[in-house]
Amino acid sequence: MMFAIKSSWIAVACTLLFLMQDGWAHVGTRTTHGRYNLQQRNSMAKGDRTAGCGTVNNTVAAPYAGQCVCFDESTSKAIFGQTSKVVSFANQNNYTYPHSTTHNGNCNLPSGGSLTLLEFDGDCCSYKCSFGSCGSGTSLICLEKGQICQSGVPVSPHPTSPCPTGRTQCFTAKKSKRNLYECIDTQSDLESCGGCIFPDPAAKDTTSQGVDCSAISNVKDVSCEKGKCNVKSCEEGYYVADNCCKEEPKKDW
Repeated sequence: MMFAIKSSWIAVACTLLFLMQDGWAHVGTRTTHGRYNLQQRNSMAKGDRTAGCGTVNNTVAAPYAGQCVCFDESTSKAIFGQTSKVVSFANQNNYTYPHSTTHNGNCNLPSGGSLTLLEFDGDCCSYKCSFGSCGSGTSLICLEKGQICQSGVPVSPHPTSPCPTGRTQCFTAKKSKRNLYECIDTQSDLESCGGCIFPDPAAKDTTSQGVDCSAISNVKDVSCEKGKCNVKSCEEGYYVADNCCKEEPKKDW
């Protein structure tokens, strides 16, 4: 596979490459007050939104009494709830946090698209992303309507160049203000092992998810297997150790 962009910046230390790879395999979890919901698993987000949340305490406000609602810290406006109606009700009646709610507590909610709070279960921090989520652990983001998740990054789909099953649509170059993409098998591609090597300009998260196995220092024979680089042999004077190429100790004659 040929790239229109030079990949010299990818040639970083071998150890760092594999620390990055191992990190993709780990699925993190977030706990709120020592607990999490099944639909909330892997949910503390990079750039997360901190909100004050509680249940509507006006018993006259049926059917909203007891429903969870979260307020933006900077504007004091209700932003999330079990339904859009309880959010509108709270704002129309000038509800504020924590004076208009009970069972109060601060919640870390993921950035990105909209989300819906689940029923009160010890706190109001449990939620589900309205249009699905992307990433995991500390990098989970709620997708916005119409977005899809590619290599852990939310992107808008490109219907003119769909990829078949088993291949990922990866940004490769920019031509005349137009982004060019290529369908890549990131489980076996040597230069995009484990994900797209170049960040997608259309994505909010501009971090690279893949590794160029051929850029590993002093490597002679290497392959990409199941999304991870597999070093088989090294150049003269180096040997394979920890899936990297390390310099052989100098001999004292």
